[in-house]
Amino acid sequence: MAKVVIVSGTSRGIGLSTCKQLLRKGVTVVGVSRNAPTDEFLLSKSNEFIHVAGDVTDPATVEKLVKTARAHGKIIGVVPNAGIADVGRIIDTSIETTKHIMDVNYFAVVNLVQQCISDLLDTKGRVVLMLSGVARIAHIGWSAYSCSKAALNMFGSVLSQEHPDITTVQFRPGRVATDMYKHLCEKGKTVMDPAYYAGFTDGTDPSLIGCITANLVLHVTKNFNGKFISWNDEEMAPYRVSTSA
Repeated sequence: MAKVVIVSGTSRGIGLSTCKQLLRKGVTVVGVSRNAPTDEFLLSKSNEFIHVAGDVTDPATVEKLVKTARAHGKIIGVVPNAGIADVGRIIDTSIETTKHIMDVNYFAVVNLVQQCISDLLDTKGRVVLMLSGVARIAHIGWSAYSCSKAALNMFGSVLSQEHPDITTVQFRPGRVATDMYKHLCEKGKTVMDPAYYAGFTDGTDPSLIGCITANLVLHVTKNFNGKFISWNDEEMAPYRVSTSA
């Protein structure tokens, strides 16, 4: 049977780049996003890339996603990449905004991973959780996003202990040149601490982060299970090797 990796947030940015790398490695990808991908390479791989349209916070969409993946092979990996980021001081952030960020960045991820646990136990598969430095270090303006990623970081740690046969990594991609990063740069100037904001310069190319993510979900070794790792860590060097078109 075909090897299948589930990726969420596939229409652009890190998710799109991850899908392209996986497809070049001969893996079947079942992806989900609200908008259908328009990338020519993905469209040319209609037999290997299967897209499910929908919102990851919708349980019916996630159920359909997992069923579709099972119909196309064995699920060997999950990359819950879909996420949202926003900045705002606590006093200015509505509870509705905070709940929405938690729904997308945490609860939707938990739901997807829960539904795939039996499959991943069967294949001794891998889960790559997309984290952030603010999951572990507090910064002005990041309360809602930080809390969602901190919760996800702990979820990954517990998952790695409850199911050691599944290799779970908490991956920090850093500041990546995506539309989300552009939004943070524009809004953050008046919200973040100036010293911290000064570090928001040109982001890393999404294709590099997609390369690392794809390599992690296919090859990351058991010694990384439950660990928080950053894209530029020295020990990540073997995972920064790209697969050309």
